[in-house]
Amino acid sequence: MTGYGKRSTRPPEGWTRPRVLSEGLRVKHVAEGDGGSKTYDFSSLPLHRDLQTQLALIMADRVRPTGVWRRLPSSTQPWQAIQALAVFMASLDQPPTSVSEITADMWRSWRHSRTDSTGGRRYVRITASYLLGHPHVTNGLQKELSRRVARDKPDEPSYSEDEMKVRRDHATRIFRKAEERICGSVEHLALFRAGHFAVGSDDYLVGEALESVMASGEVPHYRAKRGNRYVKSKYRGPLGNRSGVEGWNRLFLTSTERIAAVFLLMNENGWNWSSVVALNLPTSVSAGEGSVMHLVKLRKPKRGGRDSYEDRSLDDFGPGSPGRLLSRIMTVTEPARDFAKTAGVPTNRLFVSRTSALREGSNLSEFVRIGVDEGDLVAWKNSGAPSINWRRVRKTVNTRYLRRPNQNTQNTHDSQYALGDPNLHVEMERVIAAGLAKALDHAKATIRAAVDLDGRPDLPSTPTAHCGEGTLKSPFAALGEPCLVSFLLCLACPLAVVTTSHIPFLAYLHECLGALRTSMLTESWNRRWRDSFERLDDLRENYVYEPSWRLALQKVTADERTTAVLLIQGQIAA
Repeated sequence: MTGYGKRSTRPPEGWTRPRVLSEGLRVKHVAEGDGGSKTYDFSSLPLHRDLQTQLALIMADRVRPTGVWRRLPSSTQPWQAIQALAVFMASLDQPPTSVSEITADMWRSWRHSRTDSTGGRRYVRITASYLLGHPHVTNGLQKELSRRVARDKPDEPSYSEDEMKVRRDHATRIFRKAEERICGSVEHLALFRAGHFAVGSDDYLVGEALESVMASGEVPHYRAKRGNRYVKSKYRGPLGNRSGVEGWNRLFLTSTERIAAVFLLMNENGWNWSSVVALNLPTSVSAGEGSVMHLVKLRKPKRGGRDSYEDRSLDDFGPGSPGRLLSRIMTVTEPARDFAKTAGVPTNRLFVSRTSALREGSNLSEFVRIGVDEGDLVAWKNSGAPSINWRRVRKTVNTRYLRRPNQNTQNTHDSQYALGDPNLHVEMERVIAAGLAKALDHAKATIRAAVDLDGRPDLPSTPTAHCGEGTLKSPFAALGEPCLVSFLLCLACPLAVVTTSHIPFLAYLHECLGALRTSMLTESWNRRWRDSFERLDDLRENYVYEPSWRLALQKVTADERTTAVLLIQGQIAA
């Protein structure tokens, strides 16, 4: 499959599946989709050749196209654990030469040699799982491998708001500079292609260099006798660099910029790291008036099968909207996808760039870098940027900002994220106290009009209530001046009286505002109608029986319906 819901294309005629295990005991893991590849050299392990071969065969079976390991992290951690196990086995007085010679005592020694830490216990679990099921494992070793290793309780606290702000501000600065550079270069290249620059001018030479980058991945350059690469002299001044870096990175994100973009996406949405770095381009549909809806397909591989996919929608209707960041990332990575197509490796992945690792005679396709990998994380760390613990980022966003399950169940959210987070406990004390105070204020202010369902027909009336003291004594106007506020505010007036005769109109008005809620942006509806809706809701729940409210809806007259529409449209106010 090329993606969720899409059929793969047939391979060309004569194509054969590449071998996973080479004669040199090198196992190549090609991740599904555009997940990249890694090669593990088992001949480098300090073990007997037979044991090297057996361990390599286990890996090869699990990373084959129909194997259980589909992504690179699935094989990277076991490889690291097997390397540590190999070093330990080689240090024994009589190192084993095959799996059948690994005894229960050897395994217990290996287990006790690991530090009592998260990493130590993880290595024990991984190596036990790696060897379990091998036909040459003895019964005694099988029993030891099956012994349970305690799993660590989640004790990583979420980031404080100050810690998140430092990382968010740093990532924002980096991404914003990249966005300005790439968008400016794309515009410059478009003007160059349209012939807007005089031949030979600096702008023309920059455009020529950018065109060269899009075609070959390189700015025009030459190699010195020692093999060093230098930009051709006439481009050096306009580009401002002799190495060519200032040429190709004008159109592509660098390693640190990719990490900044990943962090910002996680900061807004709280998705898993593995889901974000493997994102494909969303399906984007117009939502009218310049708005765009991005339909994102998230994948959480460890769920397996179709259950590993989730659909999300992010609306981009302007700055600050949920989908605006995704639109910006799509824009700055578009030149890289165009270059990948030119290089013969078209991709629909979100994060695409050009690798900075160059070799003499490299094929153009080798310049294409798809996804985000460990090299990007190392570059981020070496740049002096604030360190990022991605699990803590996800915990922070989902427990303190979104406050709901996200790519997991409510039980997992509560037990693994919220309940064990000390920072959240402190934050929740303040939130709960503030919430209780706000709820009390809201309860007092939601409906201030008196409710007298027995009726007082002697009072002047509006569509929503009777005026208890007349329109010249309104708290919303100076004494002696007529009240000119909207009839919707009558329910907030301490002098107003709601009677039975008003209930049909108020019930219909409640229905209208509820319908508007489903057709308007939440922010706009909250700003315009929420307070009025809550006053009507309070009236319905606390003063009128539900059957009476439903019956009142049936008594609404045509004139009252017209009045409600005009009131909502603002054509009548007072």
